[in-house]
Amino acid sequence: MRIRVWNAFASNNSGSYTIVGRFDDAARAAEVARELEEVIAAHTTWHAEHNWEDSDESPLVMFARARGLDAHAKLGAGDAWPQHGAPPSVIAIDHQVIVHAPYTVTLPRTFGELFYVRGGVVDTTLDHAHHPLVVQIEVYWPYSWDEAVRAARLAAMEAALMASETLWSHVAGSEPWRKEPVPAQMVCAHGRDWLEAPLVVGAVFADLVEGVRVVAEIATAHEAQYRVGILEALDRKDPLSHLRAAPAP
Repeated sequence: MRIRVWNAFASNNSGSYTIVGRFDDAARAAEVARELEEVIAAHTTWHAEHNWEDSDESPLVMFARARGLDAHAKLGAGDAWPQHGAPPSVIAIDHQVIVHAPYTVTLPRTFGELFYVRGGVVDTTLDHAHHPLVVQIEVYWPYSWDEAVRAARLAAMEAALMASETLWSHVAGSEPWRKEPVPAQMVCAHGRDWLEAPLVVGAVFADLVEGVRVVAEIATAHEAQYRVGILEALDRKDPLSHLRAAPAP
């Protein structure tokens, strides 16, 4: 009698896709975001009907061709566009633009190409990420302001963040595939001095774009400036461990 035993694991074949672009001014960022919102809506409708078809006339191909970007028949076709999850969402946050798809094999490089053509740069690209995405928003006030005023604004904004039911509604909690619960993930960390970002809001959002939108609205209400960074968590059990003052229990 022969007995064979295998030990293996399965892998999800789709992850998230995120790209962050940065421009010199907020007006250009808003203009680019509007362009992308329109073509994403049109191409999502086309893709639902023509999933695996190569086409020189798809909305994304025509968009790219009109702007001098790389255009070919496979652009945004098949698994280069979300098939089962939500379509890509776009947001302009001050001088930055974020494009995010929570569940896809990949997305075409059209977004990054457009950022450069429109005079911007790409800050971050996370293609096929499987770990939680950590949003880090650095918040600061003009250095010319009196330090006591900046400190008061920081305290008021931190209190508003932690008390915002709307914001917490977008913070991710337990993931359905886990046997053990995962706590909601949001931390407000303080910089060492005013030369650094005095406040860093770190969070794992269930809805990344909406979570960023709410933080930006709260920052604007407190006259704060901010910049957004996004990274794939290194510590899956506690994605914000690097921001905590002490190790999480």
